[in-house]
Amino acid sequence: MEKDAYFHNRQGQSLMATRPREAISHFASAIELGYNQPDCYCNLSVLLIDLKQFEDALSICTLGLQLCGESAPVLGNQGVALSRLGLLEEALAAFQRQASLLKSAERPWVNLGIVLLGLGRLEEAKHHFKKAIQLNPNDREAHGHLSLAFLLEGNYRAGFREYEMRLPVKPESGFPQPFWQGEALQNKRILLTAEQGIGDVIQFARYAPLVRERGGQVILEIPRTLARLFAWNTDQFETVIAGQHKTSFDLQCPLLSLPLRCRTDEGNIPPPQEIKVPEEMKRRWAGVVGETVCMRVALVWAGNPLHAKDANRSIPLARLAQLFEHANVRWFSLQVGEPASQIAANGWSDRILDVSPLLNDYAETAGALSKMDLLITVDTSVAHLAGMLHVPVWLLLPFVPDWRWLLKRADSPWYPSMRLFRQPARRDWQSVINEVAAELATISTENLERTPSLIG
Repeated sequence: MEKDAYFHNRQGQSLMATRPREAISHFASAIELGYNQPDCYCNLSVLLIDLKQFEDALSICTLGLQLCGESAPVLGNQGVALSRLGLLEEALAAFQRQASLLKSAERPWVNLGIVLLGLGRLEEAKHHFKKAIQLNPNDREAHGHLSLAFLLEGNYRAGFREYEMRLPVKPESGFPQPFWQGEALQNKRILLTAEQGIGDVIQFARYAPLVRERGGQVILEIPRTLARLFAWNTDQFETVIAGQHKTSFDLQCPLLSLPLRCRTDEGNIPPPQEIKVPEEMKRRWAGVVGETVCMRVALVWAGNPLHAKDANRSIPLARLAQLFEHANVRWFSLQVGEPASQIAANGWSDRILDVSPLLNDYAETAGALSKMDLLITVDTSVAHLAGMLHVPVWLLLPFVPDWRWLLKRADSPWYPSMRLFRQPARRDWQSVINEVAAELATISTENLERTPSLIG
């Protein structure tokens, strides 16, 4: 039996990279046959975490620690599984036990810093990231998370400087041209390369005019879903579709490196990129929205489910039920994807007009927003779009939000039309919803008394 257990463990190891589900079966068989070595539990939990089976991974780690004793790799995986399940205090304990076994390794310090950052304990998190960097100055992940801690507290100079560690020594964009370092451009053509999500492209496109002021001929790389929207930009700089162009240029710069190149701090953040929704688009959406004496409020309650922190930001539509009790509000759903089905599932098709079938790109979403009095949304790209268009936005945020929303403030230096509603404690969406409901009751009544709609 011992020989069979050893065989299954070896088979699992050989299949991890190419056939992970078969590897899981072999590791499970090895454990059933009594193979009680930490590597088996470690490998199996890694595969389960990769498949987002976090509860199963946690069970395997717990069993492995019971049968094999303290193992730093298994403790690390236990901490990761606990973190993904939102059990940050328990994850902190697991990573502390891991750190006690690996006193000279940087990985436990990074793990501890990540959890402390999630708990909102910024100073402690920064200490741990700095300790990891002391142990390994080239640890890009430690530098990256340290940058997020700096940015979250509004220290943009230090944050964006640390954030540069995400970049390789040589560009990996597929282009040989060197990175721009902020020098005078002398009429050179510079490609501003898109990175990360749609919201990031919308947020940091505001730097294109500043790069042009440095003497450059600006080419902005954008995802295809933004092409029609950015055709409306008032600055009329060149745009190209990411991954589908062979544009000639002299220099390149990732969009999220521009704040450092432009010496950004909270006092000199440039305004959002100026986009004007065409009148024809507004008229068409006026026909979709129709006339009403009520406030027109758009709603988005869920982000991309593939986002690593989506569970921390998305809200089931049913949790927002008390918002729909206001008689002076007409609701419009801009929610796309599977979560849009929650409208019918909750029996609210008569209360919320689902316009998502019309939203085939961000230009259409901009058209819809142009006829709204207000957008209420979780942290998604639509929040950035509304902020760029100067549409009033109420953004619902978790206790520790994405870095760009900072901490302990109700406004955003990035978007003047935005108001932030924050969880007062981890997972406390109810307090946020109560606050939004109370504010909505006040302004919807005031709006009804003042004018048929805030937008004509």
